Amino acid sequence: MAKHKAPSLDPTASMTSAMVTFGPTMTKAWFGLASECAQFAVNRLQQDLEAQRSLLSCKTPIDLVQRQFDYCQAVSQLCANQSTRMFELMTETVQQTSDEAKRDHSRKYDDIPL
Repeated sequence: MAKHKAPSLDPTASMTSAMVTFGPTMTKAWFGLASECAQFAVNRLQQDLEAQRSLLSCKTPIDLVQRQFDYCQAVSQLCANQSTRMFELMTETVQQTSDEAKRDHSRKYDDIPL
């Protein structure tokens, strides 16, 4: 009776396998998206700390409400811009990948002797 190997739980092996499967274009795009997300998160944390300092320095309730309102508007605009940016990056990646697939596998019609 054949023994079955347990599936590998090594995340490095599965990541490497996925990268080989996707090819260099998708791998580059994946790292680009991950980098973009990480940079957005770092920027958001910095802005949140600044907003917290600003809220703590308020002297009147009206000032507090105004700063909260400004903060909420800024956050919604930043998130909308980030969503648009991520969509553009993904669209660009899909276009590059499909162009690469067409280029590598397209038929050359002059390869059939007459």
